[in-house]
Amino acid sequence: MRNLLTGTGVAAALSLALLTGPSFAQIDPGTFTTANVDPADPFGPIDVDTAITDVPTFLATLSAETLLELQQRCVVVTTNATLYDATAVAFCTAALAAATTPVEPVPLPTPVTPPA
Repeated sequence: MRNLLTGTGVAAALSLALLTGPSFAQIDPGTFTTANVDPADPFGPIDVDTAITDVPTFLATLSAETLLELQQRCVVVTTNATLYDATAVAFCTAALAAATTPVEPVPLPTPVTPPA
């Protein structure tokens, strides 16, 4: 596995995800299973090394296709946590929570009518 997740950002993201993240059990793993998500390289072609300090920002840089693949791989990793490295499980837990957390809309300011 690559030099993966050695920073405190993942621990912070995981703590936040565990406290505030919604359930991500409804994400379908697609074609990914323990047979094709290698414990030695659970993220395959996706380079997650840049996600160490800021998982949500990292996820925002991924294409929709890559994000879906990462989520599907992470479902396999988190539901079979005993087969995978703890750092991969921690990253996946944080990534799934961040990817499924709805963004709160920013309220628009109330229009002000200029005096006549």
